[in-house]
Order: sequence, then structure tokens, then C-alpha cells
Amino acid sequence: MFRCLILIFFAFAFNNSMYAAWIGGISCEYRTDPRGIDNPKPRLNWIILSKQRGDTQTAYQVLVASSKELLAAGKGDLWDSGQVQSNQSAGVEYAGNPLLSRATCFWKVRIWDRDGKPSDWSRPASWSMGLLTPSDWSAQWISDPILADPANRPLTPIHCYRSELASRPDAVKWIVLDLAEARQMDAVEIVPARPQKENTDFRTAMYPQRFKVEIANNPDFSDAKVVVDKTGSDFPGPRKGPYRFPFAPVTARYVRLTVVRLSRWDGQDFGLALGGLVVYDG
Repeated sequence: MFRCLILIFFAFAFNNSMYAAWIGGISCEYRTDPRGIDNPKPRLNWIILSKQRGDTQTAYQVLVASSKELLAAGKGDLWDSGQVQSNQSAGVEYAGNPLLSRATCFWKVRIWDRDGKPSDWSRPASWSMGLLTPSDWSAQWISDPILADPANRPLTPIHCYRSELASRPDAVKWIVLDLAEARQMDAVEIVPARPQKENTDFRTAMYPQRFKVEIANNPDFSDAKVVVDKTGSDFPGPRKGPYRFPFAPVTARYVRLTVVRLSRWDGQDFGLALGGLVVYDG
């Protein structure tokens, strides 16, 4: 039994001494495995751990690959930095092949300590690219055909979100944002739609009068939580730029704007028009 304990201790000590320093965690753009990065040269970061007091990084190597398989094989087809003599471990800019919109990148890093000993590779991580150029945006505005007709100007702006028209103001309209994963947020911005070439004295077109904003992690909103409630009285349409509604930080995947009282468009027609719906974290 005594001999067995000695062997176990020896094996543990050997494995722990293979690498004097190791990578404790890595991030891209200061987030873990972020999606939809719009920076063509994302900043990479890693945390260094060591069992030696006063240890420091003297060099690093970053591998970035287009697939998990290539990364596991040690092939950085997007970027292999080689051994870079530097103690920098935060804000290291990607310097590989140009990244394309919607691309997913897989990466890992290793370092060399003050004695010139290399660490093991970090765990693999990833990030994905968003849409980097205007030509990548191929979607069309959701719109009512009547409101999309340029002959109806200047009653409504053309380039905005527009609901179908309703015959009464209490018809309920809603918009749901799917953020793809649970994210922290602390404000939502409901951007007014404004006819082109009109100054800020012109009323905003069909800004919601009574509405609420809910967040949820279930797509059916069975766990919904109200973070903005403006259903008690008519909200004055902002005349200058977007209007931001702050709230206590929460984490959720889905955001729903529900409008319970619509603005008048013309005559007995009511609807909803927005220049944008934006979620913020700080």
C-alpha cells in the first residue's frame, strides 16, 4: 500500500511538472466563443497560470483554423502566428488570412514561460463573423404593400419596419428578436421611423403609443419577464432620434416588443413603424 501511494504521488508530480505554465482561459473580443463579430481583426486574449512564483510569458503561438478537425491536427489554415517573442496576452489582433462574412473560426494558443519552456495548447475555442460589408445584407424590409408605395409619401418613411395596417388602435402587434443565445442586456432602444427630408419638428410616424418589452429564454415566452412597461398611458413619440429604455441587467435569449395601442396613420388606419429595435449591454 505504501509503495502504491508513492507511485501515485510520483505520477501526479511528473504530470504537473511537464508544463511549468499553462493557459487558464481564452476569449475573443473579451467574450467566450462570441457569435457575429464585426471586427475583421478580432482581439484575442488568454489567462496565464503557473506554479512558479514570478513566472512570465516570453512568447506565444496562435493557431486559427477553419474547422475543428484542422485545429486538432495542429494546422492553422487561417493563421499560424508561429512563435512570437512577446509578453502580450491581451488584445492580440488576428493577423491571418482575410476573414469572410459568416465564417466560423476555431483557435487555440500556447505560450513559453520565462525559462523558455512551452506550455500545452489551450482548450479549443471559436468565434463567428457577422456581416462585414453592406453588400452582405440581402434582406428586405418587412412591409405593408400600401405603406411601401412611394406614392404615399410623406405620410410614412419607406425604409423602416412597417406592420400591416389595422382598423382600430387596440389591435395588438409584436416583434420578437432571437439573439441566438442567452445574452446579458440592460436597455432596449426603440428607434422611431421618420419620413425622409423632414426635420425633428415633424411627428414620428406610427411610433407605438402603449407597449411593453419582455425577455425570455423559452421561445414561447412561458418564462417571460417584463423589463419595460408603458401600457398604462400613451407614450409621446420622440421627436429627436432613438429613445432608450434602461432596466436592471438581465440575461435572456428572446426579446419581445408588444404594442397594445397603435398610432394613427391616416383616417381610420392604425399601424406600427420603427426605424430599428436595438438591445444593449452597457
